[in-house]
Amino acid sequence: MRIAAFFDYLTYERRFSEHSIAAYRNDLLQYFDYLQQAYELDDPARADSDMVRSWVVHLLQQDYAARSVQRKLTVVKGYYRFLCRQGVLQRNPAAGLHAPRHRRRVPHVLRRELIERLFDELPFADDFGGWRDRSLLELLYGAGLRRAEVIGLRVSDVDFNGQLLSVRGKGNKVRLLPLLPRLIRVLERYLDVRHATFGAAPDALLLTDKGQPMYPMFVYRKVKHYLDLLEQGGPHSPHVLRHTFATHLSEQGADINAVKELLGHASLAATQHYLHPGLAHLRQVYEQAHPRAERTPKDPPPGES
Repeated sequence: MRIAAFFDYLTYERRFSEHSIAAYRNDLLQYFDYLQQAYELDDPARADSDMVRSWVVHLLQQDYAARSVQRKLTVVKGYYRFLCRQGVLQRNPAAGLHAPRHRRRVPHVLRRELIERLFDELPFADDFGGWRDRSLLELLYGAGLRRAEVIGLRVSDVDFNGQLLSVRGKGNKVRLLPLLPRLIRVLERYLDVRHATFGAAPDALLLTDKGQPMYPMFVYRKVKHYLDLLEQGGPHSPHVLRHTFATHLSEQGADINAVKELLGHASLAATQHYLHPGLAHLRQVYEQAHPRAERTPKDPPPGES
């Protein structure tokens, strides 16, 4: 079945992250289990397109979201493409199959006044935890980092002299981001307090209260705690701050290609999903640009009321 070779290819040639590899492995094993249970088929290389299609239907009947079904089908297609390149198969049985399209939700974006309250009004303790939390939030919003990226930051990734931050993104691709003076001051203070608290510590930049590298749920809980203080009811994940970073840059006139590079996107299509101007901004653009926007309303001509 060449499963090990497929995941070696994803790891060393495609440079997928450990998280992606684990998700892909689970998806593929789920597909293999279905073939065995539904068709008593132990070799997935013998599957045909009808079998793959029935698996997709099975997933939908199990109430999997369209987005999840799309990802799982993408994994299976990739596996069969790999077998075709290896000469194991002549044709890809999953080629031409399509999962149902999912409706992309408009990302939640924090208003600028909420961001100002977050950093200028909310009380952060003057201790390790307070400066760590402020640094975490400043990096997520001030640099637009993904949760995995902020967890993966090392002390050596911060170049205070050059005012640059080295970030390892998806596929272990490294990008350099400018550090604003505000963020530099916060990180310098955090590292001073961190050293006074833990002395020699792991190279990971941001640590838990026990002096260990942060983990995904720790980051999620911290972000949700502070954003819940600002507003009730909204989704308050770390990615909200990344969405907000991109949207605020766009609303201030930043070029979309520059935003793409800052976010570490491979294509503009991914960036465009982030750049949805708010209604207030659309109204402002309309009033400034539309030739009749500033005119005083008059009574409509007869027959148009």
